[in-house]
Amino acid sequence: MKKTKKLFHITGDPLGWGWIRTDKFMKRVTRIPMWSDEAAYAGLIDVLKYVAHGSHLLIKIDSRLVHDQFYGKRVYKEPRLRELRNEVRKLIRQRELEVEVEWVNSYDHLAARLLRSRVRRTWWA
Repeated sequence: MKKTKKLFHITGDPLGWGWIRTDKFMKRVTRIPMWSDEAAYAGLIDVLKYVAHGSHLLIKIDSRLVHDQFYGKRVYKEPRLRELRNEVRKLIRQRELEVEVEWVNSYDHLAARLLRSRVRRTWWA
């Protein structure tokens, strides 16, 4: 039996992070000031903790750095990003997940639009 991949859109920016699961119409937005790449990792870690054990995931992320580091194409210069990458690897191994990460431009990214719209509404409210 072929398992279907669960599709998540993850974004991170200096205002926080957010993710959307389009097939279940689920979303989560958290506003914690941090560096954009740290925020993208925080969103990725939250998704990995959210999904069921043994899930197959397709994650669309707007951080080129996190995408490249996930696939080993970039060197980790900051110790904090190395720690976050290790936590991601540990979660994938412990929960027996199959994860595919795809980079998407932030202008075309659903979660980035959600985060920007939430911030705009909060700012003017």
